[in-house]
Amino acid sequence: MSYPAANSISAEGVEEIAKLLSLASHIRCLTLDLSRLDFRNPTARKVAELLSQNTSIVSLTLRLRESRIGAKGATQVIQQLLARAPHLASLSLDLAFTSVSDQTVARLATVLARNTTLGSLSLELKSTLITTVGVIALGKALAMNTHLTSLFLDLSLNENILDRGVHSLSECLRANSTLGRIQVVGFCRPDLSTNISTSCTKACR
Repeated sequence: MSYPAANSISAEGVEEIAKLLSLASHIRCLTLDLSRLDFRNPTARKVAELLSQNTSIVSLTLRLRESRIGAKGATQVIQQLLARAPHLASLSLDLAFTSVSDQTVARLATVLARNTTLGSLSLELKSTLITTVGVIALGKALAMNTHLTSLFLDLSLNENILDRGVHSLSECLRANSTLGRIQVVGFCRPDLSTNISTSCTKACR
């Protein structure tokens, strides 16, 4: 089931949609596109909280790109979906073109390292405020998670991610033997292509 974004929806409308979806016990796979909507942290937190309560959903795609949820809102979404939704086996989270920061990624790393139920994770973090520090923290969490088997990670258009962060992420991904499918987008550097694609879209394994 898929619900497209509509720019005229208010924050209250978004919460009402999430409330209805939280009660729909027949839904197993859900795509909710809230891109470019003008809602902030409290609404983002409420949406994630309601979605995490629906234990029938095993695959969730949540698109929040170009929204105004801010770093705090994104952190709370991650907290709800990764730490309090043990029924999720597959999660695709689109936070591209938002103000996601290293603090958000640090929280993501903490809950991801402890998550034992996700098998597939897709993170769209294109053009955010993430720096080398955030990438290193994320890489370490990915190295520790032995339950993930599939990863897609888009870190393109993040100018504050330096070579040190790319090398660290590469080494961490290589250290995780359970990840059978890895795709990292955003690093088109032949000299840094040990485990990260030189074409930006090539699967690492």
